[in-house]
Amino acid sequence: MEVMQKVVSWYQLFLAAHEMQNVPKPVPQLKWMTPSDGWVKIDVDGATRLEHFSGEVGAVLRD
Repeated sequence: MEVMQKVVSWYQLFLAAHEMQNVPKPVPQLKWMTPSDGWVKIDVDGATRLEHFSGEVGAVLRD
């Protein structure tokens, strides 16, 4: 019976630890802001496929 009590105790500790790890983390809210006068913003992204030796790139400019 003592072994069963230890198993149950360890299981409860495991569940408690698992619940603490699944607490959602706050996601920062990012908002696009216009640049200062006379400036532009550029967003660039790209991807590659090594098995085909190919890639692509794109960009967006905003004032």
